[in-house]
Amino acid sequence: MVAFIHEQSRRYEVSITLDTSIENDLGLTGDDGEALILAFRKRYNVNIDYFYITKYDEPEDPSPIPFVYY
Repeated sequence: MVAFIHEQSRRYEVSITLDTSIENDLGLTGDDGEALILAFRKRYNVNIDYFYITKYDEPEDPSPIPFVYY
């Protein structure tokens, strides 16, 4: 598992523990964080039907102006 996370994040200098944060420690947010979860699912054949990334991660670059009306 540690080797997989290092491989996906390319953050070999970070020590992976049970307390490691994907976003804060590895810098994987938004699409990158989702890609890690999807790669994990594929490699280890894990069912993620009820895993919602938006529950744990904010969008990568939220727009400062959510709606623009013309």
